Amino acid sequence: MSQTNSKTFIVAAGGTGGHIFPALTVARALRDKGHRVIFVGVGSELEHKIVEGNGFELTAIPFVALVGKGIKGFAKALFLLPKSLFKAIRLIKRERVSAMIGFGGFPSFIPMFAGFLCGVPRIAYEQNVQVGVANKVISLFSTKLYAVHNASGFLSKKKVTFVPNPVRLEFYTVPDL
Repeated sequence: MSQTNSKTFIVAAGGTGGHIFPALTVARALRDKGHRVIFVGVGSELEHKIVEGNGFELTAIPFVALVGKGIKGFAKALFLLPKSLFKAIRLIKRERVSAMIGFGGFPSFIPMFAGFLCGVPRIAYEQNVQVGVANKVISLFSTKLYAVHNASGFLSKKKVTFVPNPVRLEFYTVPDL
């Protein structure tokens, strides 16, 4: 693909390998087609190790889970929200992002909401059968929804397209024993 047709995508994922690895597989496919991919997460050690270890840039946007962390965690999230949202909006505008793909988990919430505010197309992907809290909310302002077969729990009434989980190429290469 020529550089003139190249687009910039934000892949929002983090927190756990369950979110990062499917995102990495999609990011590799986009990169192989000549597109630029910027990962956005909260900057955890795991994110740095996996994302940067696979040759992708990672932009950290500090945030914490809104749910399950008690009143202190909720207060911290509300405190971080304006600064984190501003940072995400600035990144989207500066990099002229063409589309965003969120893989769930609290690290994807801020970038996906910023994409909504900026009018950038947003794709939410749920890799679990039971939709997580972040993707439930993200589904309300996503352009398209994708999920594994039989996934349920999206709050949005948009049609969900069911697709298999993206699988890393490493799983297709079985070493000789």
